Amino acid sequence: MHKKKESLPNNLYSGKTLLELISELITPEDSEKKIDPNTEISVEQRFNNSLEELAERIGTNTDEAKIFSIIFSEQLDGAENYERDIARRLKITIRQYDYLHKNLQSLYEKGLIFKTNSYNRKSVYYISSDIQKSIFQNRNLDSATLKTDIFGLADKANRYFKMLDDNQIDNTMLLIYLNKLLEINSTLPLAKTINKLHFPNDEILLLFALYIHTIEGNSTLNYPTFLPSLYSNNLERINISRKLQNGNARLLTSGFTKLEEANFCVGSAISFTEKGLNSVYGKEKSLLNTSPVDTDFPGLILSNKIIQRNLFYNKPETEAVNRIIKVLGNNEFTEIQQKLKEEKMLTGITILLYGSPGTGKTESVYQAARLTGRDLFKIDISSTRDKYVGESEKMIRKIFDDYRRCMKRPGATPILFINEAD
Repeated sequence: MHKKKESLPNNLYSGKTLLELISELITPEDSEKKIDPNTEISVEQRFNNSLEELAERIGTNTDEAKIFSIIFSEQLDGAENYERDIARRLKITIRQYDYLHKNLQSLYEKGLIFKTNSYNRKSVYYISSDIQKSIFQNRNLDSATLKTDIFGLADKANRYFKMLDDNQIDNTMLLIYLNKLLEINSTLPLAKTINKLHFPNDEILLLFALYIHTIEGNSTLNYPTFLPSLYSNNLERINISRKLQNGNARLLTSGFTKLEEANFCVGSAISFTEKGLNSVYGKEKSLLNTSPVDTDFPGLILSNKIIQRNLFYNKPETEAVNRIIKVLGNNEFTEIQQKLKEEKMLTGITILLYGSPGTGKTESVYQAARLTGRDLFKIDISSTRDKYVGESEKMIRKIFDDYRRCMKRPGATPILFINEAD
């Protein structure tokens, strides 16, 4: 049933959109042998032509393209794609399930489909919102969808880490996806660094995590609390921890990272050295919001050190962000606090930002701080998790104690920014 994908000559492209091609593959059963009066070819031939073109444009073979089309169309109709449902649409027998498994796994490894377990522990296959968006925008699902800059690389990698946290993929698949990102973005400094130094797989995962953290404004990564989310296997966790603690990890011996005491937590943290920052970010290093300035408050980011970036929102988000900036202005903030006080209410203001990874939540906070002149007291809440009873509570208590001390500094009240609060 497998048909090898061959590259189509440019003059054989139909000019149809991806959505049109997928729609043509969902052909009524009774029309397969009919003649299309517009093209004078059989519907079956038109089906095959569309299938080959779709396969070329999404980077698969024709069997995978057919399965992808089924999952996409069923998902748009609100259906859950169980394996048995896909098999029914393909009209295959139990003997042919190996064929289905093989193609589903290939689509999964290419990052075109994902899977999650339902309440009955059976896999449900689905297509991510990013890929759906690419289809609606008629963008080929090849390397172009993963081609990006240093900040986009962090966003895309972060989405894969989120999928790991949600048990949608394991760390083996995570590494496959990250290596694919590196392959397609081979000209970026991080890809060049990894290719040059040949980091082992476990350290590549840790390097990516530190890369994401640093772009988000966290200068350190608390690896003792991070590793359990990365490795369910205790032996794997112990091995990477020992390499770091003994100084044998290539990340350390290369001079790209260093060990230091983590902020607001018990245990060690890893951070980039100046050499590492130059190597993995290149000339874009100057755009990073890193390096806390005040030694008394390691988590403090000064508003006048935040790099200006232009952000683009939809109209409702624009109004909401502008309202936040207005509220955080000194005059408005003081008036609101006074009114809350008169009503005998707490005078603090809490703002919750939510949305998918990469939508600009963190950067919006940075820019709001910059525009209102309020320093950021940033906390990565994942660094407060500890396996010992009571330790997490102690670390959270220390965060608020330090923030209260920070509020006594001259100038506007700083923003307590709790990252990944959920």
